[in-house]
Amino acid sequence: MSRVLLVSSYFRPDRTGVAVYSSGLARMLAEEGYDVTVVTGMPHYPGWRRGTAPRDDRPGIEVRRHRHYVPRRQTAPRRVAYEAGFLAGGLRLARRGPRPDLVIGVSPCLASAHVAIAAGRVHRAPVGIVFQDLLGRASAEAGVRGAASLARPAAMLERAAAGAATTVAVTSPGFASFFDREVVSLRNWAVRTAPDLEPAAARARLGWREDELVCLHAGNMGQKQSLDSVIDAAGRLGGRGIRMVLAGGGNDRGRLEHRGQGVVSFEGVQPAGEFEAMLGAADVLLLSQRASVRGMSLASRLTAYFAAGRPVVAAAAPGSEVAAEVRRSEAGVLVAPDDPEDLAKTLLALREAPARRAALGAAGAAYAARELAPGVVLPRWSAFVAGLHGGRERRAPAESIAA
Repeated sequence: MSRVLLVSSYFRPDRTGVAVYSSGLARMLAEEGYDVTVVTGMPHYPGWRRGTAPRDDRPGIEVRRHRHYVPRRQTAPRRVAYEAGFLAGGLRLARRGPRPDLVIGVSPCLASAHVAIAAGRVHRAPVGIVFQDLLGRASAEAGVRGAASLARPAAMLERAAAGAATTVAVTSPGFASFFDREVVSLRNWAVRTAPDLEPAAARARLGWREDELVCLHAGNMGQKQSLDSVIDAAGRLGGRGIRMVLAGGGNDRGRLEHRGQGVVSFEGVQPAGEFEAMLGAADVLLLSQRASVRGMSLASRLTAYFAAGRPVVAAAAPGSEVAAEVRRSEAGVLVAPDDPEDLAKTLLALREAPARRAALGAAGAAYAARELAPGVVLPRWSAFVAGLHGGRERRAPAESIAA
């Protein structure tokens, strides 16, 4: 049985973002017959509060965890400390145990990529790096205090990891131009559990009236999301039959709750089944990003939004990865980022256009089925691993992987 060492700072039981795909990749490899060892830290995302490690007992997967620093607020020095802590603990864990036949690192965090490179050298194994986000660009674009000073060194470290890897994969087409080498293009798959309630019942559970247009932003609440503009748009829409909802967690949630009290509804991170029911109960799904966010990431929640079959309104820069994906899907409307007036006008227009909302939602569902379904996407991930390992054949159907 071939052994894989997978390094990712984000892993189950974290339920959003990169953790979903790192966990799904580990499960896919185990179902294909690999013996998988995961090097990770303690649960902490999206709330950026260190949680309790669960018992990891899935067949074929050994999870090694270490306790590293988790900043409750994001600043440049705290991010450096977070990366350094994961690097130190990850290097220690990656050296232990039987020699892996191949190593895969998932970035971010950037330290995961460098732990994987170091493990590959120690064990003389090929290394694949999967870039889910670009931390160098994120440092320049995301608006975290002091982070711009880290943009150049982070980009240098990303390129160094890519240069040392056997194979590099990117999950957004726009990332490829960042690297001075050939890369493999992968897509994240739409992870979807069956909703636990029909839309009308889910609306009743959430306290949403049938006669109001519910506009939902579901996901992380941080500086990058620029959710003040959503609160400001909600203030302009008061009394006009539109409910704005922010759902999820993140290090900016407490401030947003205080600022949006009485204007915006808040929901927590929803478990599988309830999350899909919540998306299906909404009329419009919102995605908001700062105007400076362009090439750092492709928001993973878009896959869930499209699969939910609801229209998307994305406040994103015209040249951003999010804007490009919304245009490809034909499933949504782009509005100017950090512009609550434009957002409010767009939502008012959609309130009066149920046929258009239905058409956009149908386009998103079709795009998810055509481009993002596990049966479409996961064979490409399998081929990436097979190429790293010299052509190993699949042993399990892609459709069996959920998360």
